[in-house]
Amino acid sequence: FGEVAIDSKKGTAFTKNMPPYTYNNGEQNMDPNPYLMVEFGENGEIGVWVASAAYPDYIDRVITQVGAGQAQWRAVPEDN
Repeated sequence: FGEVAIDSKKGTAFTKNMPPYTYNNGEQNMDPNPYLMVEFGENGEIGVWVASAAYPDYIDRVITQVGAGQAQWRAVPEDN
């Protein structure tokens, strides 16, 4: 299990000021929607990110981390 505190002020400010990005075909998205991403590291690290585009290869895509934490391991109770 793990808990991550989210910096909602940072996330809100980021989403209100996201610049347009460009698709691989050259077309621009002038009104990007935010994408929430959660990552889990090999050693239990948890990261929460907000990005302006779903794919990292879009030109001018921006991303910011809004939370981080560390998972804690616990035993799973046995069925009786």
